[in-house]
Amino acid sequence: MSNFKVGEKVVCVEPIDGLVKNEIYTIETTTSIGVSLLEQSPAPPCIWFYKWRFRKLDHQFSEDVIAEIIKQVKEESLTLAN
Repeated sequence: MSNFKVGEKVVCVEPIDGLVKNEIYTIETTTSIGVSLLEQSPAPPCIWFYKWRFRKLDHQFSEDVIAEIIKQVKEESLTLAN
């Protein structure tokens, strides 16, 4: 089971009760088995979800996509300049 930290971004993998699959949420509080989410916290009572419903956000994937886009833009710019 993942050890999430307060403020960490997570991705929903098993939606329930208003959660959306593949949506990014922010951890508000955490216990050994569950989390509450900043985006899902109305006035008390607090809504808790099991940790297994989420995975950590994969920052490396995002960085790889951005690097590929930058590479393609540079190649396109060089082609247009010639």
